[in-house]
Amino acid sequence: MSVLVRTPNNQIRLYCKGADTMIMERLSEKDTSQLLRQATLQHLDKFATDGLRTLCVAYKIVDGEYCEKWLNSLKDGKALQKMQVIFGW
Repeated sequence: MSVLVRTPNNQIRLYCKGADTMIMERLSEKDTSQLLRQATLQHLDKFATDGLRTLCVAYKIVDGEYCEKWLNSLKDGKALQKMQVIFGW
């Protein structure tokens, strides 16, 4: 699940929530320290060992112009058509 949020300083962020494996493998290497990544993976592994289901949340700063184009294509139905092709809906 994802949501776009405009912050008080007018920054646009795309927040994404999902399974730990899906989120962790998509994180940017350059924006995440190896120490933090390893610590997080260890915690997730411990939670899984304890039988707990885990979710992760990540965000990306989105360029306003790109966001506007994407939202307009969504209104036109083009984004949905692309998702149908990608996901086979």
